[in-house]
Amino acid sequence: MLQLYSNAMVKKRFSVVIPALNEEKYLPRLLNALARQTYTDFEAVVVDGGSRDDTQKIVREYKAFYPLFLKVSQRKNVGLQRNVGAFASQGEYLVFFDADVTIFPDYFATIVKRLQKRPIGIATTRFVPDSPSLLDHFLTHLCGWGIQASLILGKPFMSGQNLIVRRDIFNHVGGFDKTVIHGEDCDLVQRVVKAHYLGEFLKSPTHVVSFRRLRKEGRMEVIWKYTLSFFYQIIRGPIRSSLFAYEMGGQAN
Repeated sequence: MLQLYSNAMVKKRFSVVIPALNEEKYLPRLLNALARQTYTDFEAVVVDGGSRDDTQKIVREYKAFYPLFLKVSQRKNVGLQRNVGAFASQGEYLVFFDADVTIFPDYFATIVKRLQKRPIGIATTRFVPDSPSLLDHFLTHLCGWGIQASLILGKPFMSGQNLIVRRDIFNHVGGFDKTVIHGEDCDLVQRVVKAHYLGEFLKSPTHVVSFRRLRKEGRMEVIWKYTLSFFYQIIRGPIRSSLFAYEMGGQAN
């Protein structure tokens, strides 16, 4: 059962930042998962990019359960919205989630145990699909291996679906580059590592990633887009002009 909170506004260990656009279908899963965390020293900020559905209404409904704030961005842009949320929060660590992921109740408790060993510079965690398909599970494992290989090779690629970064490091590199159209998450990670901070792939906790885009557009189509994006960044750097259609938010349902 969800418990109401009555804490005064104080600095939190974690600030969760969630960019959203027309996410009335998926966002409740993540907000509910946050309400069920066993470690509760966190706040959350949803930054809406002008939703036309009930996204903002849903955020207001969850404000009774933990420190949750709604910000409205002047335009839809994932990097910009993440920056708005980061600068509107005050936690020691920033945790960026996409609106369609979900987490297990021990997510923050597991991160805290990890922090007792050493600080985190920037990291992502192991993920599984919201699908029973063996192919989908293989694809997530393949992506996980790719992330680990990229870290070893010094050209890290991590997805913004779940990024953990220490606030002072985020501020030091200037946050997300809002001019990057695709791969703004990888651009941030590479700038952090270039600034001599450690990037990591944590095998726990696990988060659940949505395969809604692959279900709608087709697996091969989406894999082709990700592959094109990957090689463009390797060869030419940050992507500042559109390579392909890639809608943000609930339009991908």
